[in-house]
This record gives sequence, C-alpha cells and structure tokens, in this order.
Amino acid sequence: MFDLVRLIYTSRAQFNYADGGSGMEPEVAEILKQSRENNRQANIGGVLYFADGYFFQCLEGKRPHVLSLVQRLQKDKRHDDFKISYFRRARRRRFNDWSMKYVPVGEDVIDLIKSRGYSNFTPVTFDESDINSVIDLFSRMDDPSLRNPELNNASRLKRRLMERLFPRSTLPSFWSL
Repeated sequence: MFDLVRLIYTSRAQFNYADGGSGMEPEVAEILKQSRENNRQANIGGVLYFADGYFFQCLEGKRPHVLSLVQRLQKDKRHDDFKISYFRRARRRRFNDWSMKYVPVGEDVIDLIKSRGYSNFTPVTFDESDINSVIDLFSRMDDPSLRNPELNNASRLKRRLMERLFPRSTLPSFWSL
C-alpha cells in the first residue's frame, strides 16, 4: 500500500527576479503552470511560494510519486541549494483541491515571518514549528493565480472542450475563446 506523504523543500532561485515586485515572476509563473499540468497526472498536490529569492514548496501525494518528482526537481537548473526540510507520512492532504496552489507575497505572510523572529523570508533556516505555521497559513489563503486563465488549468480545459465542440470556423466572429 502506498502511503500519503508530505514533503517540503526549499531552494534558491537561479534566475533574475525583482525584489519585492508586485506580480508573479515570469519564471515562477512557468513553474506553476508546469506543476499544475504534471502534478494532476501524478495525483500530487501542494503549494508553491516564492519570496526573497527562495522557493518554498509543499508536495503531497503517494510516496513513490512524490519521490520521483523530487528527483526531477533536484535537477532543475532554475534553482539550487535544494534542501528537503520536512518529510513525513500524512493522514490527510492539506491542499486536497490543488495540483499546485500558489501563494503570493502578501502582508499575511510577512506578518507571520516577522512574528517568528525573521526579518525576511529565509526558509532554509525554518524549524519544524516555523514550517507548520507557514503551511497552516498557506492552507487558509486564497490563490489569486486562478484568475489568470493561462495559469488556471480549468480555464484551459474549458477552452479546449469548447474548441472541440465548436471549431473556430463555426463560431460567430464576435465569440472568442
């Protein structure tokens, strides 16, 4: 029987990013898009957070699927200093409805980080209590990326279905998919 596991890793970005920028980094958007497509097939879920040049990602799923994904992630050139911070069996998923939830930099996260004694987001120094606090906060937050059709798999699936049902040649010119 396959066990449900929760694995959290941190890593440092190997691309140029805007410090404190107000939108999603293009590289992070691409990672999120790929994660949502690939994780759904492997029944892996979780959450992705990027701030101050660090990735913090929680993965949940069956042990062999999560470990296989981690092997691929460790080879990804977009980050280095890959460190598994937490790896445990899980009784239930915290991110059940997400192939990959995205949490943006925001006041809630900044307040939590400061309340735990950090001046900026440095997940490589987090202890288990810090990790659990972050995961708890992330599980309660909304994912604004779902409003972006390019990142929202449901929107892409709906568009593909509509294109199959109604080829472009049969649609009125005012109706765009």
